[in-house]
Amino acid sequence: MGKFRSLEDAAHGRFLHAPVWPQGLYHALRRFHRWFPGQELFIVENGSVPVANGVSRTDYIRLHLAEVERAIGHGVPVKGYNFWSITSNREWGHAFDPNTDFGLYFVDLDKDPELKRVATDEVAVYREIIEEVES
Repeated sequence: MGKFRSLEDAAHGRFLHAPVWPQGLYHALRRFHRWFPGQELFIVENGSVPVANGVSRTDYIRLHLAEVERAIGHGVPVKGYNFWSITSNREWGHAFDPNTDFGLYFVDLDKDPELKRVATDEVAVYREIIEEVES
């Protein structure tokens, strides 16, 4: 239970200090499945800045999706997963910089009037994982 409380930092706008705990996603999925039996679950926001708590975004994606697969293997009906966020975003109350950018595609929100999307390395990783699941 203590680790769930420490993750509350993210919910209160202190996401830069929140620990990376992939197993927490597994435990949350199991808990929601118990609370809402017979309901499918959809993960709508799970993401990371380029490096969070010493964990690269690539590892973050792989580790969290492994926990989703583990939950599915234990009978949790996970219908879908949405990485947060597809493009750069400006988190509330924080300056826009690499420490606050959750986007798989980088968009220079302050300097590029065209808002071009530039793929990060994680786009290929995410695509590879999706292709593995689909095959």
